[in-house]
Amino acid sequence: MNALQKLGAIMVILGIVLPFLGIALPSLATIYYYPPPSIGYTCPSSTSSSSPDSAMVAQSYKFIAYVSAEAGVKSVTVDVYRASDNARLGLFTLNLATDVYGGDYYYYFWTLPNTPGLLKCVFTAVDKTDQTSSKTTFLNVAYATGDFYINDQKVSESSVLKVSSPELRIKFVPADSSSASAITKVFIDVKKDGAYTTTLYPTKGSDGTWSTTYTLPGYGTYTLDGFFEVGGSRFKKMELTVPFGLETLNVPDVRKFINVFTIFGIVLYAFGSLQKRKW
Repeated sequence: MNALQKLGAIMVILGIVLPFLGIALPSLATIYYYPPPSIGYTCPSSTSSSSPDSAMVAQSYKFIAYVSAEAGVKSVTVDVYRASDNARLGLFTLNLATDVYGGDYYYYFWTLPNTPGLLKCVFTAVDKTDQTSSKTTFLNVAYATGDFYINDQKVSESSVLKVSSPELRIKFVPADSSSASAITKVFIDVKKDGAYTTTLYPTKGSDGTWSTTYTLPGYGTYTLDGFFEVGGSRFKKMELTVPFGLETLNVPDVRKFINVFTIFGIVLYAFGSLQKRKW
């Protein structure tokens, strides 16, 4: 048998043996490729520094990241920087949790700085093959506040307002332009005689003022609790009691008129009336 015949015989044998090895030991014959991890929804979510998400100074903020990885997730972190000078404020490892729909996500609570400013948040996901992916988002930390007005009267966080008409004109006016841009939602919970009635959602005008109207459905004592939201967190700004149609008569206290003279006069009147009948 010459060399070519020997080579042909070897190739035939290998051609028979290799398929059986591939079936018996598939892991030896398969080359696995894992794509890098994928970062989906995050909080904050805005990837634009010119239109960032908003949150309140000193607020307990929840960083969130939905991450998927075919090789399995090894870690998820968020690196927080002050955008103005790129100073690092913290590196945090997110914790694994399950949402109400059964999906996995990662989160971390952090108390935001006391001073307003723009934050750059860099999320990084690492899978079990040490491949990484990152996503950069922006968060505007602001001080926001404002005032509620009912029928053009400014109301405090705890006050009483008497009305003669069931028609209410409700406004929320942000304190300044920074507050106007940071506040994302305004709503009012209405209760009648302690029972929940409805929730009002004012609309935002071009000047930043939120407004709506409401008609009291009947006589009773109403409570209006007003809130505004910044970065998904709510802040209470109004707790108003509105009694409607429950005015009481001002009846004088007759006890202060009862004295020796009035008693003696009543006795004399009664005695005189009896004597007059006898006449």
